[in-house]
Amino acid sequence: MNPHYGPATIPVLVGAWQPGAYNFNRSSWGIRFDRTGRMHVQMGIWGPTEGGRLTDGPVYAYSDDQGESFHRADGTPLRLPLTVNPIPGHHADMNFHSTRQWFNLWTSLVRHAGHPTP
Repeated sequence: MNPHYGPATIPVLVGAWQPGAYNFNRSSWGIRFDRTGRMHVQMGIWGPTEGGRLTDGPVYAYSDDQGESFHRADGTPLRLPLTVNPIPGHHADMNFHSTRQWFNLWTSLVRHAGHPTP
C-alpha cells in the first residue's frame, strides 16, 4: 500500500488517491484462491468517494492470471491500484455497480460447498 495522488510510481495493489492524508488498508480477508485458481482480493481502504466524502469501503477484484490483470465481479476490467475513489479504470469499490451482489453469490456458493468464509 502506498499513499499517493495519481498513478503510483511503484506497483501497488490497493490504495487511495488523496494528497497528504492518512491512508490505510486493513483486511482480515485479503487475497484468497478458489479451486479453479482464480485469485480473489477483498480489502478495506480509507479514501474519498465522489463529492470528497470519506469512506472505509471494501474493494473487491478477481484475477484469472495470478495478478496480471484484474476485474470487478461483473467482469469490468480494472487497473492497479484498486481503489474506492471514483477513478475510471481503478474503481473497485465493492458497493459500486453489482460487485457486492456477485461477491455475496460467490461466498454463498463457497459456503454451500462446505468451505469456510470470513
